[in-house]
Amino acid sequence: REKTRIMRNLECNLLVVTSHHIVLCLEKKLQLYDFEGKLEREWTMESVIRYIKVVGGPDKGEGILVGLKSGVVFRIFINNSHPVQLIEHGVSIRCLDQSFMRQKLAVVDDNSEVTVYDLETKKSIFTDTDANSVSFNSEFEEMLCYSGNGQLSIKTGDFPVHRQKLEGFVVGFKASKIFCLHYVSMQTIDVPQSMSMWNYVKVNNFDMAHSVACLGVTEKDWSDLGFAALFGMNLAIARKAFIRVRDLKYLELIDKCEEGVKNGDPSEMYLAEALAYQGKFHEAAKMFAKANRVDKAMEMFSDLRQFDEAKKWAEEYAHTKGGDSTLVQEFVHRQAEWAEEVSDYAAAATMYIQAKKFDKAIDLIAKNGWKDKLVEVTRALGASDVKHLKLCAMHFAQWGDHVHARDVYTKLGDDEGLLSLLVDAEQWEEAFIMLQQHPQHVEKVYLPYARWLAENDRFDEARLAYAKAGRSDAATRMLEQLTHNAVLERRFQDAGHCYWLMSREIVSELPNDPRALLSDEDEAKLDRFEEFKDRAEMYYAYDFIYRAMDEPFRSSLPSTLLNIGQFLLSKFATRDEMPLGISLAYVLNTLAKHGDALGAYKLARFAYNKLQGLKIPASWQAQVDLACIVSRSKPLTDADDLLPMCYRCSATNPLVSGKGDVCVSCGGCFVRSFVTFEHLPMVEFEISDDITPKEARRLIREEPPERGGAASARRAYNVGGDEQFTFEDGPGAERGILGGNDAFAQVMSMPNVPIVCDRVMLRNLSPNEVVVKPSGCALIRPRYFRLMDTESPVTVDENGCFYEADEYELACLEFGRTPFTRLAVNVGDEVASAVEPETPPQRTSSSKWGTARGAKTVGSLDFAGN
Repeated sequence: REKTRIMRNLECNLLVVTSHHIVLCLEKKLQLYDFEGKLEREWTMESVIRYIKVVGGPDKGEGILVGLKSGVVFRIFINNSHPVQLIEHGVSIRCLDQSFMRQKLAVVDDNSEVTVYDLETKKSIFTDTDANSVSFNSEFEEMLCYSGNGQLSIKTGDFPVHRQKLEGFVVGFKASKIFCLHYVSMQTIDVPQSMSMWNYVKVNNFDMAHSVACLGVTEKDWSDLGFAALFGMNLAIARKAFIRVRDLKYLELIDKCEEGVKNGDPSEMYLAEALAYQGKFHEAAKMFAKANRVDKAMEMFSDLRQFDEAKKWAEEYAHTKGGDSTLVQEFVHRQAEWAEEVSDYAAAATMYIQAKKFDKAIDLIAKNGWKDKLVEVTRALGASDVKHLKLCAMHFAQWGDHVHARDVYTKLGDDEGLLSLLVDAEQWEEAFIMLQQHPQHVEKVYLPYARWLAENDRFDEARLAYAKAGRSDAATRMLEQLTHNAVLERRFQDAGHCYWLMSREIVSELPNDPRALLSDEDEAKLDRFEEFKDRAEMYYAYDFIYRAMDEPFRSSLPSTLLNIGQFLLSKFATRDEMPLGISLAYVLNTLAKHGDALGAYKLARFAYNKLQGLKIPASWQAQVDLACIVSRSKPLTDADDLLPMCYRCSATNPLVSGKGDVCVSCGGCFVRSFVTFEHLPMVEFEISDDITPKEARRLIREEPPERGGAASARRAYNVGGDEQFTFEDGPGAERGILGGNDAFAQVMSMPNVPIVCDRVMLRNLSPNEVVVKPSGCALIRPRYFRLMDTESPVTVDENGCFYEADEYELACLEFGRTPFTRLAVNVGDEVASAVEPETPPQRTSSSKWGTARGAKTVGSLDFAGN
């Protein structure tokens, strides 16, 4: 691009340009013009000027070399009027150039000779012929080129001149590029610097060789320079060279070499590694030997799978060490690794054993399942080699070869390992026999045994095993998971049973002494105990409703389903939230359908109205809407025979009450049979605080004065492990519903007041009439009931659930177990004697559970509530 134009006629022989000026040469004069054409300075030489060249410098202060016909060379700074004489050549100057560091000057004269002067000493240091132009390398002090006679010559340092063919005049030399003017065209020629670099390498001048290489050489030249510097132990230059070619392995080797040399390692060891990297393995081995590291040579040949060569070096090393076979074993180890790589596993295993690498031999044998070879290994190992023997025993156990595994553990004397072997093999009988000799390992046996039982759906046994292992928390977690699964799978009776089992687990964690002071944690456990018992009863009852709604055929009578619905609604009335999985819509729908069918129209209308406010299945909606309308056409009454009667105050109660399952008149609680869920003729009473349960039972068993002559015939038998007493005759048996003018009847007539019996009242009660409901916990008082109709015998189970005796027996015979607690039926067992605590319990509850006595007492139970 044109920068400026000087509108003057300027005559000159030569012209050069600087940053802000042009310099014109006319014969002996040099004139300095700015770009506006203004003459700023003029110099007059003693002879005709033959050559001028700008050699750089600051703006407006550049330097110019001036060669005269007389052979004198001047340096002129354009901001200075006084030329400085550099040398006097004596022959007319044709071309000039100054070196990069301004320490040398090259001159070409009319005799076509090139001469290089040292500007400090003014002496000639190089001369050659056949030159017409010359130029120093602008990036390297010791390099210049000159052309003439159809060839290009390159001079580096004190080394011989390198020549190649070239036509034209050299006008510049930068790095590895030479700029040549041929006629009217400027050519750029790439000149390889390999020869110059190798000249310096040959004389071990690696710094200068690196400087030349920086001008431009191939990657191979860089690698060769790195190798040369490495073997010359010039690690700095070697690192720079390998960084250029990004050869990481040599860079890592250089780092290792530096660190090793600092620590006193011989440098030959690292040079040997460099030779190995280059593939010169025999030279590397000799270098290792020179560094007294024959083991490295053996390792190298082993890695190369040249085991013959490795063996030679190993034997040589063993000979020098006086017969030490350690390196030979290492060689065998290497050979074994190679045999493993080529899949010759049998040979590899044998060699590993020879090399005493037992862990690898065992792994290889185990991988291929060679039991015989593993037996040989165990025989070769000593009892002190615990690690490898245990490894062998583990593999024998995995193969199911418990005989050899037991032999190994016996050899070790490892009782714990042998016990673990029996557990892993699921040989529980032998494990239990051995556990008797080593009881400290009880958890290691019973915990996996409990898990095995749980995996095989033997959950009751698993609970007991967890208890023996001291892991009641694991048993609780198992029951919680079983409960949750049962609810999700709509197995509500199973869910209720699991809740009952969890309540028993809580009892086992509480103190057995009723006089013990309870902590906050114990109080919380008691609350959970009562909650779980309550949930167990609800899920048990709800299962009948769910199956009646979802299964094509129902096994329960409509009256039973109606009673269950009332029972559940009374439970819901006392709770803040519904248990998971229980649907209020199912309960109300059951009440509505069967209430309408049995004549409980008021209850049916109540249930349909409640259903209207709930989100019910879409398939029900039309049916419920229609039934709700139809129910309004029927009388708002319930059939008299369906209304429950209170056996305390003889009042008739509605089918559903917001107070719960209690009498709306006197507040007495209703007791239901857990088969048909009908009301039982029973009235609850309490005993005075100063009377212990044991004393109360003794007082009840005593014959009152007026009954002393009447002997009662008694019959004892057992149903499903539940022992029963029946009393065939006695006072009140012929009366049907009990009553009269006794003290109990007088207190019973007072509404909303608990019936509290003192010693006299208890002594006057007939044993036929009293039922004790177990609490299931020593910390909770039992509850006492009077049977108002001795012709309707009652049974109570371990959970405190009441039944009509005949219904209970039929249910046990039908299912082969008790209805609620699922205890096995064993007919013919004798009744167990009752045992009660000496002092009254510390805690009472609105949901008190206790032991049963009465017309029929069921269960070989601890009457203290256990």
